[in-house]
Amino acid sequence: MQVAIGKNGRPVAVQIETRSGSIHAKVWRVKVGRCDLFLLDSDVEDNAPDDRGLTSRLYGGDARTRIRQELLLGVGGFRALKAMGITPGVLHLNEGHSGLPCWKRFAAAWRKKALASRSPCPVSPAKSSSPPTLPSPPVMIASMPISSKSILDLCVTASAFPRKPDGPRTREARRLPGNFLHDRARPQTLAPRQRRLRPPRRSLPRHVDWPLPGKPEDEVPIGHITNGVHVPSWLAPQMFRLYDRHLGTNWHQHSSEAKIWEGIENVDDGELWETHLSLKSQLLEFVRRRAVEQARRRSESRESLQRLGSVLSPDALTIGFARRFATYKRANLILSDIESLASMVNDPKRPVQFVFAGKAHPHDEPGKKVCSRLPN
Repeated sequence: MQVAIGKNGRPVAVQIETRSGSIHAKVWRVKVGRCDLFLLDSDVEDNAPDDRGLTSRLYGGDARTRIRQELLLGVGGFRALKAMGITPGVLHLNEGHSGLPCWKRFAAAWRKKALASRSPCPVSPAKSSSPPTLPSPPVMIASMPISSKSILDLCVTASAFPRKPDGPRTREARRLPGNFLHDRARPQTLAPRQRRLRPPRRSLPRHVDWPLPGKPEDEVPIGHITNGVHVPSWLAPQMFRLYDRHLGTNWHQHSSEAKIWEGIENVDDGELWETHLSLKSQLLEFVRRRAVEQARRRSESRESLQRLGSVLSPDALTIGFARRFATYKRANLILSDIESLASMVNDPKRPVQFVFAGKAHPHDEPGKKVCSRLPN
């Protein structure tokens, strides 16, 4: 990891102005394969104590912390790229966390008189658990050649468009009583409204439940992208060595090429199965050990600890769910048909068992409820 150097030959530093003081960050450059990864670091002397920890953890803190993180990522990230002489052709925005760089790009394009339409910003529709707030207009639109009302129109949520009892949502009563900005302006709505493409994270299900205000679902273009993994750090060492023997030691550098996988036919079924069982055994032992540790912290009985020490069968099909317990990830979907679930887990000839791991955001009450409803 190295300090990122700007066009002027000096280390890159960014500053974002806010109502309660500026946020500062230095920038690190990490080489990941053939790609450059740039990291914003708020742990600098110019920052207030609360701001120095903004980049230490994503999911945590109050509404003020979260929006300052989004300012640092969106506005600060855009300024960092500019300082290094990087002009992105496309911005891929992950959720609402990074909905703000489009504003900076909009302003830059306007100043160059190159703005013909809204900036093309692909985004992911995964729902963020961040608080439903945005900075006040004076902070974000100081350099914007459009009115605060226009910006609020971009941020308005679907709930601000009431659905008539016998009809679709309409645009009458767009403004609701009370503090509109605090209650209704959301980065999760801002990001999709500035896009040209809106791909969800996976191809299934095709149905998504986040239509934009005033837009029929069939008018919202939906594509999909596929999540990837970093093979060298994701694949177990035992399986890696197996592939080395049959695919060649540099196979992982060409894993996207179909030809490299022709050697998979040479892998002996017994060797593959033995490797799989070894890894499965390690997984089950790990789960048992963690389950006992957690039960001991809860001061559960000795009988309960003994039961957890031998839970899970090596002979059962094991299905894992290890993710953050946000409601849209649907960890409890399997509970929607209890009879089918009971039939699967109680089948003596084809036993199935499930392992759930993860937790909800501290402020995500619905997510915590999903977690609490899963059987132990």
